[in-house]
Amino acid sequence: MTISVAIGLVFLLSGLPEPLHAEERAEKGDAILKPLEPYGGFIGKIEKGVRIWTDTEDTFQNVPDVLKGKGYVISTKYYSEALVEKQGYVYVITPTPLDENMQDRFSRSAAGRVIPYFAPNLIDQGFERMEDIPEFRISENVKEPVAVYRKYAGKGEIIKYGNPSWGVTVAGLPADYKPVDLNKFKVPDLNARKPNIYTKPMEEYMLAGRNFQGVVSIEVAPNGRIWASWAANNSGVYTEGAGNYVVLVTSGDKGRTWSEPYSMVIDPVYWPVAAFDSILWHDPSGRLWFFWSHRDRASNNYMYGLWAMVTEDSGSAHPKWSEPRYIGEGFLANKPTLLSTGEWFLPATNRGPRWGKLLYVSGDKGKTFSLLANITRAGIEPMVVERKNGDLWMLIRQNGISQVFSHDRGKTWSEQTFYREGTPARFYMGRLKSGRLLLIYHPAETASTKRRNKMTAYLSEDEGKT
Repeated sequence: MTISVAIGLVFLLSGLPEPLHAEERAEKGDAILKPLEPYGGFIGKIEKGVRIWTDTEDTFQNVPDVLKGKGYVISTKYYSEALVEKQGYVYVITPTPLDENMQDRFSRSAAGRVIPYFAPNLIDQGFERMEDIPEFRISENVKEPVAVYRKYAGKGEIIKYGNPSWGVTVAGLPADYKPVDLNKFKVPDLNARKPNIYTKPMEEYMLAGRNFQGVVSIEVAPNGRIWASWAANNSGVYTEGAGNYVVLVTSGDKGRTWSEPYSMVIDPVYWPVAAFDSILWHDPSGRLWFFWSHRDRASNNYMYGLWAMVTEDSGSAHPKWSEPRYIGEGFLANKPTLLSTGEWFLPATNRGPRWGKLLYVSGDKGKTFSLLANITRAGIEPMVVERKNGDLWMLIRQNGISQVFSHDRGKTWSEQTFYREGTPARFYMGRLKSGRLLLIYHPAETASTKRRNKMTAYLSEDEGKT
């Protein structure tokens, strides 16, 4: 039997053992766990002052006596996965679901649905709160109080959980335990790992099992065939996050019906890596490009990887696609810009420690892409417009829209200035065949509420000045 619950919960992927009475449990020992790659490669020994996770400097400051000296899975803070090699008790240290602590513990989807936090779902899966252990602070820099939950796990079970929850998985200390140097441990760059590409998606990806979708892109082939793509999820997550995959669909009857099953599904190999923000774009030669991005949610550092595929037959219901190609860091939120020189500009965003607007350029019709500039200004999701005088105008999403300019074809950029008020949301700016500029966004009157409504189209005949 397979049990699958939302990311942020515990997943138990095997038959559940029969409940044991208290007197039977007293005779049982702790389980032995095998951490699974790539997020938890080691078992550590719980002691005060020992580092807890691979991606933070937090150390154990308060440890209940019952857990001292036991083994714990050394993983990233927000993702952990381990196989039960020997049946026995498994413990999880995790924040407690008290009302006064809930505000920062729940993730709310764009549709307003609350994603359950960790501890209630532990209970659903057979874990019991150890009531004799009071709440405590696990580390000096972790403000949330935690509690200990326990269950008797059978051999072969896989216990894993992830963002928005966090925890520490604890069990017995293996007989062959050896201390590890966490300073030498690095999670590999999973954003650059080739994803699974399904042109005949399985049942699990179909509409009936989908519980989240968002961020749609659309293109129309010269013969009228419509292509659309978006991010989706079938694992119980109701927002953007781990487990997201990207789908591609097509319609040959002006949108009345769409391909089912999907024309393609792109799903990263490792479950905490999300695929999202797909962009469809026809280049000047008529080829259809399919861009999307990966984010390794386990690293919790907002690093991204930009990918692309292309077909020369977008008018066909079953075109032949190229192999997926990794372009570089960042995510693309808007369609590329075609310059008068014939160059293509891909204005991407990176967040986290290498924050910036990553401007990729291709001068050979997409054969290669190179990083032209990293514009380290505030905001995300930029667009580039070429003005009639040859200057480049980059518009950036913030609380409204900000702007920077380049007078040397994108090599250097001006200081950032404010352009228009509006709610913080994606926008579009592009040039029409008439030469006028078209801006689509949520207008100034939405700025105070920050609600995404009253989407409005504006035309400019003076290069965006008014």
